[in-house]
Order: sequence, then C-alpha cells, then structure tokens
Amino acid sequence: GALGLTLALMVSATVAIPEDIRSQVLLMTAGVVALSLTVNATTIRRLLERLGLTEVPAARSFVDYSVRHRVDDAARWAGIILVAISLLFLLLVRPARHSGDRA
Repeated sequence: GALGLTLALMVSATVAIPEDIRSQVLLMTAGVVALSLTVNATTIRRLLERLGLTEVPAARSFVDYSVRHRVDDAARWAGIILVAISLLFLLLVRPARHSGDRA
C-alpha cells in the first residue's frame, strides 16, 4: 500500500513521463490500495476468529489481573506514604505557636 503509493507519486512527479501515463499510474495505484484496504478491513475479523486468535488464554488473563492488582496496591501505598510525608513536613516545618502569640 504505502510503497506502491510512494512509487506512484514518484512516477507522477517525473516530468520525463507523459502526463496521461503519470495520472493513470497514480489513479490505478490508488484504486488498488483502496480496494485492498477495503477487502482486508472487511475480512480480517472473521479470519482471526477462524484461526482462534481472538480468545485470550487463561494464563494471560491471570497475569493481567495480577499486574492490575499489584499496581493498584502500589498506588494505594504510594498515596498513604505521600499523605504521611506531607503531615510530617507540616508538623516539622511549621513554626510552633505559643499561647501568647497572635495569629
């Protein structure tokens, strides 16, 4: 597809080739590319289903679940640690107020 269109564009940009041949090569190449994309787009799903490539194996599902679970746990712990560090920072850096100080 892309290579054929590239070559057709190169032909259409070559002034040594007659104009009618250049436009015909470009038009035919674009037509073949459009037709092949249409055929591939309408048949690929059935082909993948027939080959059994649309089903996710049980091991893959388990790994996906495990990774998501661990990422969720890590994010939860990161949030807890961030809150704890923020509180410690506020307690240590913030000047202590005495009873006689005015705000």
